[in-house]
Amino acid sequence: MFDAILNTLASLRLRLIVTYVLVTAISFGLLTLILNRSTDAFLMRREESNLRGMAIALGTTVRSAVDTSEDAFALDQKWTQRRCHDYLNRNFPDLRFRMLDIHGRELMDSFYPDDWASWLAERAQRAGHETMPEVALAMAGKIGAETRFSRERTGHPYTIYIAHPILRTDPKTRQHRVAFIMYLDKPVDVVRQNLNELRHQMLVGMLASLLLTVLVSILFSSNLSAGLRHAAQVARAFAAGQMDGRMRESGRDEVGQLGKSFNQMADNLERQEGLRRNLLADVSHELRTPLTAIAGCADTLADGTLTEDPVAAQRFLDIIVRESERLQRLVNDILDLSKLQAGALAIPLTPVPLPSLLEDAVEIARMQAGPEEISIACDLATAADLVVMGHEDRLAQALRNLLDNARHHSPARGTIRVTVEARAEWVLVHIHDEGEGIPPEDLPWVFDRFYRAGRGVGTPGGTGLGLAIVREILLAHQGRVTVESTVGVGTTFSLHLPIVQAEGGMRGDACG
Repeated sequence: MFDAILNTLASLRLRLIVTYVLVTAISFGLLTLILNRSTDAFLMRREESNLRGMAIALGTTVRSAVDTSEDAFALDQKWTQRRCHDYLNRNFPDLRFRMLDIHGRELMDSFYPDDWASWLAERAQRAGHETMPEVALAMAGKIGAETRFSRERTGHPYTIYIAHPILRTDPKTRQHRVAFIMYLDKPVDVVRQNLNELRHQMLVGMLASLLLTVLVSILFSSNLSAGLRHAAQVARAFAAGQMDGRMRESGRDEVGQLGKSFNQMADNLERQEGLRRNLLADVSHELRTPLTAIAGCADTLADGTLTEDPVAAQRFLDIIVRESERLQRLVNDILDLSKLQAGALAIPLTPVPLPSLLEDAVEIARMQAGPEEISIACDLATAADLVVMGHEDRLAQALRNLLDNARHHSPARGTIRVTVEARAEWVLVHIHDEGEGIPPEDLPWVFDRFYRAGRGVGTPGGTGLGLAIVREILLAHQGRVTVESTVGVGTTFSLHLPIVQAEGGMRGDACG
C-alpha cells in the first residue's frame, strides 16, 4: 500500500498536473497582485480627479470678496452650504464639502444640518485647518491631495482629502490670488468597493482558469504518460526476452522520436540476436566438421587397421593436418575480429607502397585459385607511385580476405578484376567478381560477423568473418569499405584508403 502511494506520487502524470497547476496559480497570483496595485492606484487617481472637478465646479458658482462685497460672498457661502446639504449629501452621502478662507478657517460645511445662524455660531468655535498639508498647499496656490486616516469621521476611515484653491483676479493689482479654498474629503472604503468587485471577478476567473488548467493538464499528461507507460511495458518485455514488441511511433514529439529510436534499436537487437544464434550454429558447424574428421581419422589410425596400408594412413594424417589448420584459421579469425572490434589489437601505421601490396595479394590469390580455372586480372597503371599510410600485414589480410571472398563466389572459369582509382584524397581499390551477386536487402548486413547473404539458397562456404575483419581493419586505418552488387551480374568491393604521398619506381608488373 505504501509503495503504491509512493509510486503514484512519483508518477510523471501527477508531477505534470501539479506543475501546471502551480505555474498557473503562481502566474495568476502575480497577475492579481500587479492588477490590484495598479487598479487601486488608478481608482484613487480617478477619485482625486473627480473630487477636483467637483471642487472647480462648485468654486465657479461662488462670488468671492475679491469679485464683489463681503455680504455677497457671505450670501454665496450660505446658498452653497444649502445646495451641498440638500443635493450633494442626498446623492453622495459620504462626500463632504467645506469652504475655507485663505487662512484655512471653515466658511461652510455640507455636513452641518442646522440653519445658517446656528452655523455661524458653530464655525466661530471650530479650529482652522491650516496645519493640514493639503490645506497648506492650497493656501500657497497649489492643489493639495492627501490620503490618511480621518479623525473627524466615526471609525477613523481611510479618507481622501482634496484642497483646491479658487483663484480670482485682484482688480487693483490685476494678479491672481487665492480667494477661498474648496476642501473635499471622501472615505476610501467607498472608493474601493469597485476594486473589491473587480477582485471578486478576478478570483472567479482565476478559479475557473485553474479548473480548466487541471482538466487540460490531466488530458495532456494522460496522453504523454500513456505513451511512456507503453514504452516502459515494451522495454520490460524486451528485457525479459520478448523481442517482438514495438513502441508506437505516432507524433513528431519526443515520445514519438523515442518510439522510433527504440524500434530501431529493437530491430538491431533482434537482428543481432538472430546473428548470435546463427553464430552459435555456424561455429558449431564449422568446428564440428573438422573435429569429426579429425576424430574419425584418429580413431582409425589408433585401431591399427591401416598399419599395412601406409598410403591410406598418410592420407588420413593429411586430413588431420588440414582440418587442424582449418580449425586454427577459424579460431584466429574469431580472435582477430574480437580484438579489432575492442581496439585491443595494436596497428602501427607506416608508409606502404600500394603496387607491391596489391601484387603480392594477387599472386597469392592466383596460387589458391585451384581447379576452378578462375583468372585474376589487375590493372595497376593508375597505382604507380601511390603510397598509403597503414599496416602492411593488416592491409594484406584485408586484400586476401576480399580476394578469397571473390574466389568463393566466382563461377568456374570466371574472372576477378582488381583496379585502382586515385582521387584527391583517397585511393580506391576495387575488387570485382562475376558471381551470383548479393540481394539488395542483404547489402546493409554483409559486413556483420557470421552473416552470409542468401543463406539457405546454396551460398558457398565460409563463416562470414572475413568481411567483418576487412571492415574493422579499414576503420583502424581511418578508411572504409563499400560494396555494390547486382544479382546475376556480380559484386564489387571497394577499399577506401587515404593517400599519403607519391614515390618513384614500381615493382615489376606481376599482374600481367
